[in-house]
Amino acid sequence: MLQKAGGFLIGLTLLSVLSGCFSVPVTPTPPTSVPNSIPAVPTVDATFILRWAGTGPGLQNVALEILDEVTGLSLNPKRYGMESQGNNTFKVTIPFPTGSLVKYRYILAGSPPVLEAYATEQAVRYRMAYITSAQEIQDIVVGWTDRKVDVKAAGRIIGKIVDAATRAPISDVLVCAGGQQALSSADGYFILEGMAPGTHNLVAYPINGSHQPFQQGALIADNATTPAEFSLSPSKMIQVLFLVKIPEIDPDAVVRLVGSLYGLGNMHGDLAGGISAPASRAPVMTRMPDGRYSLLTSLPAGWDLRYKYTLGDGFWNAEHRGDGQFQTRQVILPQQDVVIEDVVETWKSGGSSAPIQFSATVPTNTPESDTISIQFNPYGSPGGWTEPIPMWKHRGREWRFTLYSPLGMLREVGYRYCRNDQCGAADDAATKGVKANGFPFSTSPIQQLFQDDIASWAWMKKPSQPTAVVAMNITPRNRSFWVGVELYQRDAYRPSWLTYVNEGFKNIHNIGGKQLVLSPTWTFTHETPPILQPAAGKDPLAFDTHALLQQARTNQLEGVLFPRVRANKTLSKWWTEAKRDDSWWQSWFDRYTEFLLHHAALAQQTGTSAVILGDPGVAPAFPGGKLSDGSPSGVPDDATARWVNLINQVRNFYKGEILWAVNAADAPPPQEILTRVDRIYVLWAVPLSASMELDPAAMAVEAGHQLDEKVLPLVQSTGKGIVLGLEYPSAQGSASGCVLAKDSCVRFDNLYPFHTDQPDAILSLDEQTLAYNAMLAAVNQREWITGILSRGFFVPVLLVDKSASVYGKPAADVLWYWFPRLSGQSES
Repeated sequence: MLQKAGGFLIGLTLLSVLSGCFSVPVTPTPPTSVPNSIPAVPTVDATFILRWAGTGPGLQNVALEILDEVTGLSLNPKRYGMESQGNNTFKVTIPFPTGSLVKYRYILAGSPPVLEAYATEQAVRYRMAYITSAQEIQDIVVGWTDRKVDVKAAGRIIGKIVDAATRAPISDVLVCAGGQQALSSADGYFILEGMAPGTHNLVAYPINGSHQPFQQGALIADNATTPAEFSLSPSKMIQVLFLVKIPEIDPDAVVRLVGSLYGLGNMHGDLAGGISAPASRAPVMTRMPDGRYSLLTSLPAGWDLRYKYTLGDGFWNAEHRGDGQFQTRQVILPQQDVVIEDVVETWKSGGSSAPIQFSATVPTNTPESDTISIQFNPYGSPGGWTEPIPMWKHRGREWRFTLYSPLGMLREVGYRYCRNDQCGAADDAATKGVKANGFPFSTSPIQQLFQDDIASWAWMKKPSQPTAVVAMNITPRNRSFWVGVELYQRDAYRPSWLTYVNEGFKNIHNIGGKQLVLSPTWTFTHETPPILQPAAGKDPLAFDTHALLQQARTNQLEGVLFPRVRANKTLSKWWTEAKRDDSWWQSWFDRYTEFLLHHAALAQQTGTSAVILGDPGVAPAFPGGKLSDGSPSGVPDDATARWVNLINQVRNFYKGEILWAVNAADAPPPQEILTRVDRIYVLWAVPLSASMELDPAAMAVEAGHQLDEKVLPLVQSTGKGIVLGLEYPSAQGSASGCVLAKDSCVRFDNLYPFHTDQPDAILSLDEQTLAYNAMLAAVNQREWITGILSRGFFVPVLLVDKSASVYGKPAADVLWYWFPRLSGQSES
């Protein structure tokens, strides 16, 4: 049962609400009234009481951390020691301004500190409390990251969140209770699994600020489910004008405001190096004639706004106080339009270290639309890179960046350059790859200037010869024929995509593409019980997917959703380590159903033209499913009926076209499944040659033979149209089925960006081009094929790499020739 334990909190947004679920940017009008002063807010005491539910020796050095998510959770905490009350209970009282939304967690102080955990190896990110008056917050701590955690008689919370006025479900609401977090899906549902028995403080917090957050107590009984269905009231919006006076800076510098909500850059996830708010997602301020900078935006009245001004992100180059400490501002917004005027004391972090200037001159083949980014590694290991920061365009091919802070806490640092924030994929060739160390530098009291001429970019050597396209009479199809691409998103998505995808979308349109398949992901974060949920910063949230679909529509592309899963380890290992007994499978189907219904609702709400089911990542759950070693997965005997029921449930949410993905190399699913969908999406990477010596004419013949053998029977048995998804990497051996590296065949997935380069695999743009020529010639002769897509398109930046992405490669020229003619957009 839910017990009333708190109040309400009004949210913050740069966005207005669309259809009760999604938000879109608005262009607010300036406040028309005289600037309002913000009234003083009284301070109240909040007492935090920790009850340790574990066993063993008594706890020592227990402390509470107040976290600063704008800077980075682990980068600027405030710690308060707690007093023992006996019986494994600890207490601390802290004053806060009334209306504060506090993010906190418990630790065992030390070097390094030990964080509280809600399960083995699952650290608490943070808890939340809304402080409206003097109050006690009682928390149960079940474990710590330095020991095994065993929650006895664990229960769960399952809830749904809707708009109080329209009853429409609300997505992307962050729900916190018992140290766990979950984001609500597009149909408003959320689940918190493995909760310790007892009463927990539950806070529901809309990350885009569209509605007022909600706080109550949730009572968990032994091995029981607690329902938590509640409504949130829409936020009252006011116009806020930020005006800030700053110290003198480089005239090319970009000033941003970064804040605690999604629209102000906070991704609510653990990004590279502990950053939560990447620079590319923070709004840019405008320089005024008097030298001040301004930002006009729409925010909710009453909101507890945390924010700062920065020349980078929340950590690098952010404003500091005169004593050298990070400056993170807090204001409780008033009920009317307001002008907030601030002064940045300094960009420096104290100490004797002087600012460091970086100047990068880029190669002549750098695309004009690219932004050059700089990335820093303060941790001394290849895995210690923080989020990239866009540099400042100077003139010609020169980009600049001046690093002011936090130099006082640094010694040896690495840096490198990349394109469009895609460091680890689109790098300076001298520091390429996910394991690069970068160029070193040390702080110094003497000002330093690093002038770097970037000789070449990794994966940017374009062919000098024109693309050979096999011309022939092309039979145009009807308007339902698909031509387009499927984006590569799993393990590659970054929050910066929203800033940089437009050029890639333009390219898809320019080659004649009409369909754009997005593959939004959720992550399996736990095996037993199976927990599937969006991981902020790694999976696109509903807001991101909606924004991508909007940008696609702007570029005259029809959006299609192909929901995919990922895991906090390899998927094959996740499946192998899962329990997979009867109760586990029931939980799995429950969680996966929620995942699909989220995307079905999202597709319906955004007008998406189709949804594709049948993610190969969940193949062990298909009828007759097998694990990666070929052994049976133990999927229930009624798996076919479960999948048929799941398709029916998707149709209840989504009224558009539904496809089922079938891997051409695998046996198709039962007819009962295929007959329930509208078309079949065949994932095609079939070898077109038995030899590494490629004969174009023979490849076209083999392509036709394989289509007739592997795909035509599906058409004959189901009567369904076929959309082909082609995946041929630009690497030697892709057309013959084996990209060889170190005497073994490389998985095509391992050739995509952000994977370790396979140096023995040989780049071959010609082989990819030949494969596309052969497949398109074969498709032209088979009218029962109703669409063709290029899979693996890496949209945020052009890379001439070994992956299957055709962006910027000769194979895209082949599609440019074929797509308009096949789809009837131009004459043959």
